[in-house]
Amino acid sequence: MFRVLVLLVLPILVCLLLELVLRAAGMGYPTGIAVPCRIDGRDYYCNNIRFGWRFFPKEMSRQTDPFVFPREKERNGCRIFILGESAAQGAPDGAYSFGRMLEVMLRKSYPEGRFEVITAALPAINSHAVYPIVRDCLGYDPDLFVVYMGNNEVVGPYGAGTIFSPLVGHLGLIRAGVLAKSARLGQLIAGWAERLKNKARTPNWRGMEMFLGHRVGREDKALARVYRHFQANLEDILGRACGRRVPVVLCTVASNLRDCPPFASQHARTLSDEDRKKFEAFFASGKQAEDDKDFERALREYRTALRLDNDFAEVHFRMGQCYWQEARYEEARSSYLQALDYDALRFRADPQINKIIRDVGRKCRGRGVYFVDVPKVFSENSLHGVAGRELFYEHVHMTPQGNYLLAQAVFSELRRILPKSAQGESDNPVKLVSQAECERSLGYTKWEEYRIHETVLNGFIKRPPFTNQAYQSERLEYFRDRMGSLQRELTTDAKREIAAQYRQAIAESPSDWWLYWKCAEFLSEMDPDPAAALPYYRQVERRIPHFAQVHERLGVCEGKLGQLDRAIESCEKSVALDPYHSYTRFHLGYAYQLKGNTEKAAEQYRTAVRLAPENGPAWNNLGGILYSKGDVLEAIAIYRKALEHVHDFSDLNYNLAVLLQQQGNRPEAIQELEAGLQIDPNSMKIRRFLHAIVAQ
Repeated sequence: MFRVLVLLVLPILVCLLLELVLRAAGMGYPTGIAVPCRIDGRDYYCNNIRFGWRFFPKEMSRQTDPFVFPREKERNGCRIFILGESAAQGAPDGAYSFGRMLEVMLRKSYPEGRFEVITAALPAINSHAVYPIVRDCLGYDPDLFVVYMGNNEVVGPYGAGTIFSPLVGHLGLIRAGVLAKSARLGQLIAGWAERLKNKARTPNWRGMEMFLGHRVGREDKALARVYRHFQANLEDILGRACGRRVPVVLCTVASNLRDCPPFASQHARTLSDEDRKKFEAFFASGKQAEDDKDFERALREYRTALRLDNDFAEVHFRMGQCYWQEARYEEARSSYLQALDYDALRFRADPQINKIIRDVGRKCRGRGVYFVDVPKVFSENSLHGVAGRELFYEHVHMTPQGNYLLAQAVFSELRRILPKSAQGESDNPVKLVSQAECERSLGYTKWEEYRIHETVLNGFIKRPPFTNQAYQSERLEYFRDRMGSLQRELTTDAKREIAAQYRQAIAESPSDWWLYWKCAEFLSEMDPDPAAALPYYRQVERRIPHFAQVHERLGVCEGKLGQLDRAIESCEKSVALDPYHSYTRFHLGYAYQLKGNTEKAAEQYRTAVRLAPENGPAWNNLGGILYSKGDVLEAIAIYRKALEHVHDFSDLNYNLAVLLQQQGNRPEAIQELEAGLQIDPNSMKIRRFLHAIVAQ
């Protein structure tokens, strides 16, 4: 017995003692989805930016959008949590998520109720992270959960195609690992391990591009394990909620079928070299027939190719396109679904994921689980019953119309669930809140529409794996045409009207920090006076002081007004809240540089480019500081290194050309200037310098 005590019990007691000591000393960080905070003397819960550190490297960790809710729920209050991934969060802009639209519907339909809709969703996670979020949220007096998840089961933490925490065979081991990282002792050990790692090898967040080498075919055996884990997590999520008598609205997951080709296709493992050559010949012939608008011949060639290899996703999608052109819409839909199922980069919920959601939802019906079949809803509201770009920006992230349809479907279920205290005493029939009314209340304007399209184009469509998709040129043309049309609509009169729309939305919902943020962002872009945006940023700061980005924005405005000490103070607040944001580091460095403190400026710029190597301005300013100190060769090396990562910032090419010319390297200087003109053909300074060098 003594040996057992020494070997088993004593180490546990020592670990518990160490844990208590570390907590008492304030070491480590909280890991819940929300943390206590005080604002204007009142107690609240706010989002925890460190939640994701258990699942991702700190430099790459994703966050929820900022949220705040009172510790004590209001009388007649109804607290609803939205759970899921980036699509539930509302990417590319959480201000117009389905949760926000749902809140507008509830507020306008039941004016006597007090509704709190909290979107506790964040990008890149999956059910392994949603499960602990549910456990946390059960401690915040919830009235309802809305679950919309499934897109990241393969690529998210512990998935078969992940770059984060690798796939583990046993779900218990995964949960034990997550629990260990919640302990201060586990965090201490993880911190030591991070310090031993080579920082240069720490990956930087590059979005979906990071997963290019992690393909998972439909027949991959690891998928079965992913499906088992997803089902177990989903059952436990529902079980915990139902056990606490918290209703759940469970949703299947919709995807862009018509306008999102597969991200990657791969051949069946059993395909011989000879059959592969035949396949490629039929595939090429089919594409040529498709280009010639001979869709019947294209379909014949594609069918022959699939008889040799049915696993190649792009062929299924191209067949769908041909069927669509021939107005054979049911066959088109079937082919699009096949393309989704065989896509080897699995960023969309495949049919098996949705089957699991349906089966688990059916099994739990009657125990407080309500079901929304989102693909069915979207199909009924799409062209010829196949969802496309009218509902999705790219693969899974919804347009305002898509978010509205999802919110409307969830609202229909909520009407059966809401407690009488939240509905109020009015007997008036509930009126449907229109999409236009939701958009108006949330401050969705033409400027926002343009800005979101620009974000999607540059942040998604122009980057891998989207650049590897079929029909890429048509997709680029669509976005450029749409943005051109929106830009032409942004006249001076239209901008005045947009500013009035923001003010009207704020007057309707003066406690909504998102509206002040949106108005401030618009004014900082459109008004030449940086002071115009300041009062709106101050309102955001007052309502959510833990939001790192608002302090950065305040610092930028203060810097433009010449208030450099205040700018440094604001940016340092931002860095203290979120030390891993590259562009905050850049703005802090720039403020130091304007103050003449080039040492601190260079330190911040180096941190900025380590966190985000695509941060062109930080590279550029760092090179400029080195040049001003006389370190010309090091400055040249910095510019060359920058151009390995940054391909759309012509100032880097220009400044490198200047230094190369000074060093007598005329041919390379000309080469850099020509590369700069490829990026910015309208740059007069590059043209003048190139002309001067050539004239020599």
